[in-house]
Amino acid sequence: MTRMLVRILEQVRALVGPGRRPTIVFDPGGWSPKLFKQLVAMDVDIATYRKGRVRQVAEKRFVLRDARFDGRRVRYRLYDQPVRFLRGILRLRQVTRLQDGHQTPALTSRWNLRDIAVAYRMFERWRQENFMCWA
Repeated sequence: MTRMLVRILEQVRALVGPGRRPTIVFDPGGWSPKLFKQLVAMDVDIATYRKGRVRQVAEKRFVLRDARFDGRRVRYRLYDQPVRFLRGILRLRQVTRLQDGHQTPALTSRWNLRDIAVAYRMFERWRQENFMCWA
């Protein structure tokens, strides 16, 4: 899958042209820091849930964020931090949501978005998935 995805994204890069960065959203099955590094080097952004064991964030560090997206009000308790993979070579951003005592970390290479925008795009994905299933 990795080789095929890179070839496809090379074509996508040519279609979108310079100055625009497509974002690829992965489910946990596509987890591959080596692939993420390759895509970021191609000016392709990634977004995914973090896979594997993750150190828990102290609850007092989470901040309540509030915003409107697509006409809907969303509220999340979030903690935003930089993280590194591949012995420090790959630097990504981790936005962790705290809900009902459970922490869910999302990773992205998008540094230009507010933390709540990253959270909304990841944690409200089910709406897009349902649309694709029923369309």
